[in-house]
Amino acid sequence: MRVGIYGGTFDPVHRGHTYIADQVRRLLALDRVLLMVSRLPPHKPRNGVGAQHHRLAMVALETLEESHLYASGFELRRRGPSYTVQTMALLRESYPRHRFCFIGGSDSLRDIHIWKNYSVLLRDNCCVFVQRAGARVDAARFPEIQLEEVTAGGSSRPEIRSGRSLLVDIGAPDISSSQVRESLAGKGRSLSGQVSPQVLQYIRKYHLYEDNKRIADPGL
Repeated sequence: MRVGIYGGTFDPVHRGHTYIADQVRRLLALDRVLLMVSRLPPHKPRNGVGAQHHRLAMVALETLEESHLYASGFELRRRGPSYTVQTMALLRESYPRHRFCFIGGSDSLRDIHIWKNYSVLLRDNCCVFVQRAGARVDAARFPEIQLEEVTAGGSSRPEIRSGRSLLVDIGAPDISSSQVRESLAGKGRSLSGQVSPQVLQYIRKYHLYEDNKRIADPGL
C-alpha cells in the first residue's frame, strides 16, 4: 500500500489541509493519506498548541466523509516531542510492506535545516513539499536536497522511493490555522470555505479558540 503521511498540529484542521492531502494523493496515486496529529511539535512552546484530543477529534470529523483520507493519532501514543524522522522510521519498521511518503508544506522545507536529523529524514524517505501561498520557495535555494519540481496535470507520475524529494505546485488555497483562529476570535476575515461545517460546529460546541486562546492539554 502507498501511504502519505501528512503531519501537523491541525490547530484547527481546515479545508486547505484536506485539499493538499487529496491533491497529493491523486498526484502520486497514493492509496490513502493519514493526517497525523502531532503530540508536541519540537519547535513550538508547550503551551502553544491546543489539547490533543480536540485536535484529533476535529481531524476525524474533517476526514469522516473523505474516502481516502484518515485521521491518525499515531504520534499521540508516544511520549515527548514529535520528531518526523523518528515517526517515519517507526512506520517503516512497523509496516514493512507499505511504502510511505512524507507530506509537508513549503514552510516546512524552508525550515528543514532546524529539524532533527533532517538529512536522515530526506535520505531514508520520499518527501513531498507543497508550495503554499505566502510561503513559496525557490528550489534553487536547496541545492543539497536536489528537489524535483512537479506541477499538477503533468504527464508523468512521480515514483515513491527513499531519498527522493519533490516540490509540488497544486494551487493550494491561502488558508492557515492562525488565520482561522483569528477569525474565530472575531479579528479576521470570514470563515466561509475555510472550515468545514462539522469542524466549525465542534469548535463552537467546546468554545475553542475564543479570544484566540487554545484550550491547553494538561498532559503536556
